[in-house]
Amino acid sequence: SGANRQAVQQVDLDGDGVDETLVFCKQEGERPLKLLIFRRVEDNYEQVCTLEGDGSAFDSVQYAQLDGQPGQEILLSRRIGEQVQRFLSVYTMTGQDVYELMNSGYTACTVSDLDGDQRDDIFVLRANSEGLRAYAELYRFRDGELRKDAETSLSTDADSVKRILTGSNAENIPAVFVASAFDESNLITDVFALKQDVFTNLTQNAESGQSSQTVRNYYVYSTDIDSDKLIELPDTVPLRSVEGDEQSYGQYRIIWYNLNLDGTRSDKISTYHNFAEGWFLYLPEDW
Repeated sequence: SGANRQAVQQVDLDGDGVDETLVFCKQEGERPLKLLIFRRVEDNYEQVCTLEGDGSAFDSVQYAQLDGQPGQEILLSRRIGEQVQRFLSVYTMTGQDVYELMNSGYTACTVSDLDGDQRDDIFVLRANSEGLRAYAELYRFRDGELRKDAETSLSTDADSVKRILTGSNAENIPAVFVASAFDESNLITDVFALKQDVFTNLTQNAESGQSSQTVRNYYVYSTDIDSDKLIELPDTVPLRSVEGDEQSYGQYRIIWYNLNLDGTRSDKISTYHNFAEGWFLYLPEDW
């Protein structure tokens, strides 16, 4: 999955201006998944290392700037059988050596600079072994190593996650927006960000443990609806039906709002969406 699907890829891992070549292989026997890394030496290539791992297939590979040094780190995900759980390993290349910075099982992950230090952070969702709500972890590079912040819970289990979006909320604070199926007809959105440098679910109710204010009976996702470079969340409001017109039943207008760092909302605009035909219109305030 993801953008990098080729069996052979080229990327500058050590920041010297010359791309390294990465070859993804699968062989028989133990630890069948192998990543071979080659570097260019004049007109030839020499092998730097072979990274081996268990699993049935490579699930994805991403490249990110985690440590603030020249070059990029490798985020390599492997699929373990047919399970929902996947396994993430993060590697960095320094000189002639490749080091593993972290490894973790996960169900979904993304990369975003949540603390604004110009270095990417790793957002990871993990399933609860007891079948309860999933939880989120944030890994940040600090004091020369990739460290995990205190984890925080999701409103649902990991299998319910439908979409993950990164962006900024109303106070221009980077955040991760996780939309999940709440039941057969409802979506719920959890918003994760750093609040006073503490990794927090901004929408979570302390008593229920769920983001009850973001539940909606309409499958519409958070987006930058007004192109202001901030992510808006949707809130659905039923429209009045017209007697004798069956098509007027079950129609909604959507109020789009930004979520503030203190959990309050700032309403922005209203729209009407026709998802079947793929169009929407902005509703003027006086309507």
